[in-house]
Amino acid sequence: MEIFLIRHTSVAVPKGICYGKSDVALSETASEEIGNTVQRLSKHCDFTKAQIWSSPAQRCVQLTENITKNFQTEERLWEMNFGDWEMQAWTDIKREDSDPWMLDFVNICTPNGESFKDLAARANEFLDEIISQDFEQVVLVNHSATIRTIICRALNLDLKNAFRMEIDYGSISKITYKKGFWNVKFING
Repeated sequence: MEIFLIRHTSVAVPKGICYGKSDVALSETASEEIGNTVQRLSKHCDFTKAQIWSSPAQRCVQLTENITKNFQTEERLWEMNFGDWEMQAWTDIKREDSDPWMLDFVNICTPNGESFKDLAARANEFLDEIISQDFEQVVLVNHSATIRTIICRALNLDLKNAFRMEIDYGSISKITYKKGFWNVKFING
């Protein structure tokens, strides 16, 4: 099974703002970026045969609608929920709250949000459902943290190392799964 992990294109959010579950809009260059991503993906994937899912976030759905109209949304593909920190500048979040989280983001939940381990659990639950099927190609349009957790699983990496991977806007990563074995073909293609 080939699994393509697609990150949404750039967003209309200033640098330094904490967002995850917030349903933010795409940047003004979205049309061009989406066209570029879809064109690159078409070189690897047959959209008419692939099973395609998208995070419900508008930034993902807009990209997915340009791939196909035949897709499903999946709640478990959402980006990390930062709870009370959503849409705040990182510099405005109290250090006594953010410092412990920065030291152990895998296990510590953000206030009224979730931990990275929580995100990984829901993403992997969905991934388990996918790999139990006999699909040839799967496309998942989602978010950088979700993609990182899936790649960590494929590489058997500890989640604390997930942010050693850069996942670019509009990027395509490809992993394969066959009879219990994972292979990472490329990241940020």
